[in-house]
Amino acid sequence: MRGRALERVLVIGASGMLGAPVTRRLVAEGFQVRVLMHRGGTAPDGTTPVKGDVFDLASLESAMAEVDAVYVNLGTPLTAKEKDQLAEREGLANVLAAAKSRGVRRIAMLTAMFKEYQGTRGYDSWVLRMKLEAERAIMESPVPWTVFRASSFYENLEGGMRRGSNVSIMGKYYRPQRYVSAEDYARLVAAALSTEDSAGKVLVVQGPESMTLEQLARRYVAARTTESLGVQKAPLAVMKMVGLFSRELGAVTSLMEALDAYDEPFVAESTWAQYGKATMTVEQFAART
Repeated sequence: MRGRALERVLVIGASGMLGAPVTRRLVAEGFQVRVLMHRGGTAPDGTTPVKGDVFDLASLESAMAEVDAVYVNLGTPLTAKEKDQLAEREGLANVLAAAKSRGVRRIAMLTAMFKEYQGTRGYDSWVLRMKLEAERAIMESPVPWTVFRASSFYENLEGGMRRGSNVSIMGKYYRPQRYVSAEDYARLVAAALSTEDSAGKVLVVQGPESMTLEQLARRYVAARTTESLGVQKAPLAVMKMVGLFSRELGAVTSLMEALDAYDEPFVAESTWAQYGKATMTVEQFAART
């Protein structure tokens, strides 16, 4: 599709679990896509690699030359400490500064719905505080923005939740979420960047059904006919104890505590009405991977 308002897009975080499908979709939709490459490697098909680092402002300004929009998908390592230099904080500040100086006309970023649990019932996480601050930073930027505020993704079933032949879950499992596929999310990003009227909007990313984490895992396992899988349940309290001796596991259990207690509302109606409903079920996801 030629002649759209936002034609040239720089993707920051193109190789990740969610950045990769977004990049592929943007290419398929006809965007001119650049990808920021910090380390060596091969750029995704149909893209132009540009060298840069979110902690290097000058490199970001160079990468954003003649770019219409920047899509940002940043994360924080589970082993990180609050005092560290972090992509979601210092890195994002550089991205926003470079976008402003280069006259970028849109910056789009993925955030998590469950960060809103921060401060509820005495829960406190520096990671969720940082994510809230990141969303505020992009909304207060002079660069026109679009925020994609997402539920949890099916892809976690084959990422952090996978333990050999088991899908591992922890917690009480009784608060439902609207799990969604990266494919549906990528379609939404491409649609939003194809129009000017998505500027200044929070677009909610939720899937077609509401289900608990245990229901999700069991439905996935039942539909995954190409291999024999089980569901492994771990009490959150026990994992928190073990997490005292592992920074990575401690970070996971802290975030799972928030997910386990967060009452996710269904608020995607306006996003669906304007950009289309998320349709992929967990059974369809299991069959295609």
